[in-house]
Amino acid sequence: MRRALAAFAYPLRGLRSAWGDARLRALAWPPAVFFCGALVGTAVACVKGFGALSALVWARPAGAWLVLWYPLQVFLALALAVAALFAVLVVQAIFTAPWNDALSERVERLRTGQGGPPSSVRQLLGDVGRTIQIELGKLALYVGVMLPLFVLSSLVPVVGPVVFAFVGWISTALFFAFDYMDWPMSRRGWGFRRRIAFLRGDLASAMGFGTGCWLLLFLPVVNVFFVAGAVTGGTNLFLDLSEAKR
Repeated sequence: MRRALAAFAYPLRGLRSAWGDARLRALAWPPAVFFCGALVGTAVACVKGFGALSALVWARPAGAWLVLWYPLQVFLALALAVAALFAVLVVQAIFTAPWNDALSERVERLRTGQGGPPSSVRQLLGDVGRTIQIELGKLALYVGVMLPLFVLSSLVPVVGPVVFAFVGWISTALFFAFDYMDWPMSRRGWGFRRRIAFLRGDLASAMGFGTGCWLLLFLPVVNVFFVAGAVTGGTNLFLDLSEAKR
């Protein structure tokens, strides 16, 4: 619990560092602008398309069935919002990878005097196929867990939504921990299994950090600046955990 609570503060501390330090701020702006534009565009698309999606799932019934139809609309709207948000996160991770990696590398350099094995913009752009594969792999793994739970929560009253909320929290926290601690691991050329093993080595810290990221993501206005804080906080947490394991 102590490690989880300590790691929970890293995204907030990263937010302060990324936007309070002029040496980091220049690299924090491009992902923030992209994230804001993608978020607004996706929100507009979801609002316009929700009616068609709702009709596809269950067209508006008449009579007593409305008692079930209205709660389903709320649940469907929340599920669509979460799915859209994660789609935005995956897309921004792909298109803002050069800035996120440069930000992480600069955080590491300022802390240690060494940036670790650096990745140039040209290298990142040349390796965009691998970046897309990794990001889509993370998303596929997350959806593979969450989609069956979503179906379960829709079919099983009371128990279904409780299980969905609990397992969803764990899956989402670990998704964020993996996503935003990944930059320094990627620069070191770690494979997928080694990255997973590193997170498994301190699941409490991974859960605390991921939960902190999740909280920032759902705070209006703050979430626009979220990415830089998560990258900065994730890099600092990675360095601290690496030092503790030596």
